[in-house]
Formats: sequence, structure tokens, C-alpha cells
Amino acid sequence: MGYDAKGGARNRSSLYAAAGLEWPNDYIPEDEIPRYNDYPFCVDVSNNRLLASLDRSAFVRRAVVGVGSQDARGSDAPGVYTKKQLAYFDGHCGLRMSIDSRPFQQPSLSFEKGIVPVFCFCRRDVEVMLRVFVPAVYETKASAVFLLAEVRNQSDSSHTLNIELDCEESGQSKWPDLATDVTLIADGNTDNHGSCQVSMDAGQMIQIGCICRFAVDVLPSPRVVTLEEMDCALEKVLESVGSQGVLEVPEEPWVGEELTRAAELARQSVLQLADGEVIGSFWGSNVNPKPDVWMRDFSYTAIGLVDTNPQLAYRCARYLCAASAPGEPWGTSEEGQAGESSYRHSLGNACMGAVVLSMIFRRYGYDSVDQPDSVIVDYLHQLARCMIADRPDRGSLYATRFISDGLSRGDFHTGSNMLAWRAADALIEDFHALFDNSTIETLSSIRSQLVETIETLCVGSFGQGEQFVEGAYADGTLVPIHDAEESDLALASVYGFTKRDDRRIINHMYWAHSTANPYYARISRGIDFWDFDGSNGVSYPGHLCLLKRTRNREDLRQAFAAIRRTTDLDGSFWWWPFKHDETDANRVKRGLGKCGWCGGEFVSLILHDILGIQTDAKTSSVSFAPYLPWRKASLTGFAFLDGTVDFVVDDKKLSLVNNTGRDIHARLQLCMPANSMLEDVKINGSSRRMEAQLVRLFDSSSVVLKEIVGPRKRIDMTIAIS
Repeated sequence: MGYDAKGGARNRSSLYAAAGLEWPNDYIPEDEIPRYNDYPFCVDVSNNRLLASLDRSAFVRRAVVGVGSQDARGSDAPGVYTKKQLAYFDGHCGLRMSIDSRPFQQPSLSFEKGIVPVFCFCRRDVEVMLRVFVPAVYETKASAVFLLAEVRNQSDSSHTLNIELDCEESGQSKWPDLATDVTLIADGNTDNHGSCQVSMDAGQMIQIGCICRFAVDVLPSPRVVTLEEMDCALEKVLESVGSQGVLEVPEEPWVGEELTRAAELARQSVLQLADGEVIGSFWGSNVNPKPDVWMRDFSYTAIGLVDTNPQLAYRCARYLCAASAPGEPWGTSEEGQAGESSYRHSLGNACMGAVVLSMIFRRYGYDSVDQPDSVIVDYLHQLARCMIADRPDRGSLYATRFISDGLSRGDFHTGSNMLAWRAADALIEDFHALFDNSTIETLSSIRSQLVETIETLCVGSFGQGEQFVEGAYADGTLVPIHDAEESDLALASVYGFTKRDDRRIINHMYWAHSTANPYYARISRGIDFWDFDGSNGVSYPGHLCLLKRTRNREDLRQAFAAIRRTTDLDGSFWWWPFKHDETDANRVKRGLGKCGWCGGEFVSLILHDILGIQTDAKTSSVSFAPYLPWRKASLTGFAFLDGTVDFVVDDKKLSLVNNTGRDIHARLQLCMPANSMLEDVKINGSSRRMEAQLVRLFDSSSVVLKEIVGPRKRIDMTIAIS
């Protein structure tokens, strides 16, 4: 991740190495041309209350704080149920440094633990390591970006370090401005005059701090913050690696780094009020002044947060429950939609609250988060009533007008009905105590009916073999397209509707990334979305579908390479990174904004489909069944029960370490090379060949064993093949 001092991509192949890094002075606000704007490069920091975007020199260029939300149903575009109310900063805010009155070179960028951006400035053997972060807690009425610099004089002579604060607003924002000030901290003292000069002896190391404070109204008088307190705040941020743990892939280190960065992209996309209430998301983590909350984007972000930040995921699920309220009218005045319920307006949006809640409870247990309050309980009752009242006739499916903002394909949208199946499953299995026996029996019948009908009505053949389609008509006609902005088919295995190697999903993704799909773009080798201009030749949710285009390990290797080529230098995904009519593969754009949707989706696909990790807190069970294009990988610190679990795959060996205080029921599945034969399988050195089960996974046979792993114990499964 990151770039070197000359602005080149470091240790990675990225189109963005040629895209330019400077923040343009004449940058046009999104209010003017949101769809066509090319965003400048930025690195983002957030505690979900304050979100800030930094340029390549570590200056805060934009910052935003949420001040409220408003119901937007019936008065805005489909898929937008609420709007954020914001306070905003646009300009520049940070430190200017020089050595002996000469400026530092442009910094290089890296990330500490994949979380905190580190800008490294150098001149005359003086090195500045500048870490930028937003502390979890700062003040009640103000939020802040902390800049903590470690300066080392590595030369044999003394030098003078000059530091000056620089803060200026652009005046472009149409939102209420955030009140802003900047404080310099040197030698443990606060200097509000905004500059200092330090003489550094040979070999000396010093610390300098800077706090950029933002408040919705008038800034309170700043409390004195010491460098020691800034150090402590930094350590707390560095300890906040998500519940997914740390992935290491020796053959391809980028993949492990990208998992952490994608988790951060998803987390930073969510905005909360001061009391912790979630009020929606942005397109991604980069600051923009658009108030819209696109419900489907937000939902996929929340799905990724289930594995990385359960407390935030739960607050997101509650927001989904409150915002989508299935039984309440949509209320739009458009012809044919007057009085239409949210459930009929967007079936998928209406179901997502139950789906995310269920994922959290099954992953962590029912006591891991707050018990459902009246908002959630009322939503679940509304959802059950709507599912039963609108129950389709046998051989039919639920109709929905929109996926989220885009019109659904056909009379019946496949992915939305898969979500309805998953929501019914959640109501039956996770929330049955809220309903009487008759309701549960009816929902159980609906669940079975949905599986049967989806697998008959929404499957066809279009040159790649039998495949699911995006939609179907009541007369049996199918919709042979994939427009990129539909991810429920890609996540069908995460929902539990299909197995991860279901040929009908794989064949659909092969077909989608071919010229048979009218939305496929030859130049960018991605899937387009926009029908009438050249603004977005790759819509990134479609690009991530490459991870589901897997018939063998080489397919998976190529998918990771394609994704790596189109991620930015900080590891972020951009919604539209390529123009449809572009003819030069090195000319790219940062279109529309970063993609929190794909941050969440990437996390889910890596953990559940690639690493093959499944958990059930209720039964204390874990499944580890990796299918990888690499020989070795490890995931350490994966949160489960009252502790963590470590997973390791090393060629012909799987290991699981139980770092909890309880027994774990482990299911281990190790893939053999294609066309190989199993000779023996051992658990901790003892042969278990007679107990092993052989199953098929993608193009290989794999060995399955089940074992109870005691607290603080390790289990190793090894195979011998010929």
C-alpha cells in the first residue's frame, strides 16, 4: 500500500500510479457535477463521528460531522429513505515544515497496522514520521484530527526544524461550516501562536503534535493535550484492528493488507451523531457534501461490518430497521406509487435489517450486543406481516419495483427474493420468540416455497451453462443481463442460499464478464452500469464479482490481480474508476467517490468464500475450509465467543488455535491439488483416515474432519497424497 517519495506506487501494480496525486486548487464541488467529477487522491481518517480526508502531504482537505437526519421517503430518488444533515469543512488544515528554511520533499505514504496513515518526510538526513488519526474520544462538543510527528536528526550535524500551522477555508461549501482551529504542541506545551522553531542536535529525536479541532457551533476553549496523551490515543487506535483479525499471505502480502483496508473503508463510510446513533453512510470513506443515504450501499457496508465491528454493525442494523419500516407507505407522488409500502417499493431494502441482525447474532451470540428495542421489534413484526400478506402464489415470487435506486429486472428480481428467503429464515430461526406458532409455520412454508421457485423460475442457460439470472417474468421469460450494481447473487453463498462453488453462480459471473453481457466494457474489461454516456466504464460492485468467477485456483489468482490493478494507492475501491469510452488503459478517474459497498462485500467474500470460515456462536462451532490460489495463509485474532481463533493453512496442513475459554466444535476442510489421491489424514499426528470424508469443492476433492478443540488448545490436520 501507499506510495514512495516520488509519488510512485510502492510494491504494487496499480493504474492509479499514473493518475496524479495532487489536490487541484480549482476542484469543483460535487454539487455542480457529481457524476462526472474526478476526485483527487485522498487518505481518510474517521471515528465515525468526524470523517476527514487528507491529501498526499497530510493536510486535512475536507471534514464532515453529522448533525441530524431527515426522512426523505416520497420526496427523492428511489433508494434514498433518509438524508444526512451535515456540518462541513473545505479548504486545507495542517502543518508546514522545513529544515534550515528549506522545505521537505514530498512524503511517502504507508500504513501502521493497516489502519493509521504514516507520512514520511525527509531532507538532509532529517526524517519526519507523521501519523494522522482521529481519536476515539476527544471532547464532548468538538472532534479533532491528531497529527503526531516523530522527528529524527540522523546526520552528524545540528539542524533547525521550523514548523508552522496553516489553516484556511475555501468558502465553497453550501453546508454550514464547521468551526475550526489548529493547535501546535511542542515540548509538552501548547502554542496557540501557530509556529515553533527547534534546534536539533546530531542524533536527537523529538516529538511534535498538532490538533485540528472541528465543532458544529462555536468551538469551546481547547483543553491542554500533552504529547503523552496523544501517544496513548494513537495506541488505542492501533489496537482497534477489526474483529476479523489480521490476514497474512506470504506469497501476496497485498491481499492481507487489502482486507484491513477494505474493513476500514466500510467502517469509515458510516456516520454517527454524538450520541452514537447511526444516520447513514456516504458512497465511501472520502468526504463529500452529498446528503443522500443510498440504502443498498449502506446495507452491503453493514454486512461487511458484521465480521469487523459488531457493535457498529448492530447500530447500522437498527438504522436499517427504522429507515425501511416495511409496512409504512413509501408515499411518492409518482404515478402508480401513491401509498405503496416500503416493502413493495424495494423488497431487498425492507429485508436487510433482519438479515444483518441475524448475521450478528449467529456470528457472536445473542448476548454480544444490546437486546432488540421497540424499533427493531416493531420492524420485525411489520416484516413478518408483509411477507405473509404479500405471499406469492405457488410458482411465483415477490414483486418489487426497485432493487434500491435501480429498477428491478423482470417481474421478479432474483437477488431480492433471495434476501426475502434469508429474512424469513431469520424470523423463523432467530426471532421465533416474537411470533405465535401459526406465524412461524406460515413463514416456514414461505421459506421453502421461495427456494423451490427461485431455483426453477430464475435459472436458465446462456452459453456458459445453467445459471441464475438477475430477474424473470411471470411468463417464464428471463432477463439475460448483469449491470454490475447487483451484488445479491455474488453474496448468495454468504446469505446461505447457495454453496460458494454453486455452478449456477459461477456460470453467471463468467457470462457477465463476457461480450455476451450487453453491459460488459471491452476496454476496461469490467461491467458498465450507465446506459447513456461514457462516465463509468467499470462499476466496482461488478468488478468484485470476479471473485465469484471461480472454477479453479487460477481464476481466483486472476481475479485478485484485476482487483489490485484498479484499487487506489491507499487500497480503496472507487465506484467508477474508468470511463466507458476510454482508449488508454493508463488513464483512469476516481469517479463518484470511494465504494463502501465494495469494502463490505470484499470482507465478506474473503472471509466466507475464500477462507471458508463459518461460525455459529449458539453451538460454539467453527468451520475452516479455505480454497486459495496460494500455498500459505494465516488469519490471527478472529473474534469468537469470549476470545479469538487463529487459522493457518500451510500447503497440506490446516491448523486451528482456540484462544477462548470454551470448547469449540471445529470442522476442518483441506483441499487437495486437482487430480490427486488421498493416502492418509492425521489430527495432531494420529491417523484419522477411516473417519475422514471426501467432498468436492470447485475443481478439487477435499478432506473433511470434525473435532472438539479445548480451551487454549491447538489442532493440526495434515494430509498425505499421491
